[in-house]
Amino acid sequence: MSFVVLVVHGLNTSTNVLLLGVTVSDFCYLVTLYARKVSCIVSHFDPAVAMTIETTLIPNVFMVNRVFTLTTPFLTMIITLERCLAVTLPLKIQSIVTPLRMKLAVIFIFIFTFCAVFPFFLCYQIRWVSDPVTNLTVPRLSGTPFFLTHFDAITVYNNMVLSALFNYLPMAVVVVCTVIVITTVKKSAHWRKLTSQTSGERPEERRMTKLLMSVVAVYIVCYLPRCAVLVANSVAPNTFNSLGGRYGNLFYLISALQHLLYAVNSSVNFIIYMVMSHKFFMTYKRVFLCHKMRGKGDATNITRATSSLGASISSQH
Repeated sequence: MSFVVLVVHGLNTSTNVLLLGVTVSDFCYLVTLYARKVSCIVSHFDPAVAMTIETTLIPNVFMVNRVFTLTTPFLTMIITLERCLAVTLPLKIQSIVTPLRMKLAVIFIFIFTFCAVFPFFLCYQIRWVSDPVTNLTVPRLSGTPFFLTHFDAITVYNNMVLSALFNYLPMAVVVVCTVIVITTVKKSAHWRKLTSQTSGERPEERRMTKLLMSVVAVYIVCYLPRCAVLVANSVAPNTFNSLGGRYGNLFYLISALQHLLYAVNSSVNFIIYMVMSHKFFMTYKRVFLCHKMRGKGDATNITRATSSLGASISSQH
């Protein structure tokens, strides 16, 4: 529904382009997450089939899910950067951030994230072997020759490069930009003067800032535990990990809950849009609840009448 409403709004503003990119990323993450977790439901009926599903999805669906897990932080970082420029340079933002540049930035983020995760698509393979206990052919996950040959390099790349690039960097930029935005909005007399005007787009711009900062706040709450886990794992890898460390159970619990937080982050934006954007809410009602509103023919007639009246007034002046 968010995708449909944003498409109806059009991509003539950088904000709509950003929100559409976030919507696509959230949708793809949720779909691949549900595909991964379908084995949890199947396990209540047939544990063997559930294990087969979970194992066979790791080399492909799991990696696609990871792509969109890493895309969201970068898109959120772009949101905060755009809002930071909007409140600090309100007179130059239109020339600095254009819809075309934002489209290119969003497309680049998707391509860049996929390229960054692509090596992991080559790391695992499925081998079908005979289970001596059940005498059934079952899948077994194993490393590919590429993974075994470059194990040390891939481990460093995963634990250091990807963590720094897609977790630490976006979180740091988001926090810093959010502090700048909040400080500027609250303390800048110039900003208060601009937002107090009744004409122009200043009130709408202020509402959009609140909406986007709400999206950013949800991201910080949902992704900060993951950053904390990565830091703890880096500082004390022998005690805080899932491989028999002293706090291994806590690590496993937080990692499992992280999927829930990611799902919340990907699902709650629609509610934020509905509550904080009157334009989004009205478009949603017009598109999805048209049977409860004025008929399409009536709306068209009203629009035509309004346009004719406006043209008549303009010609008189």
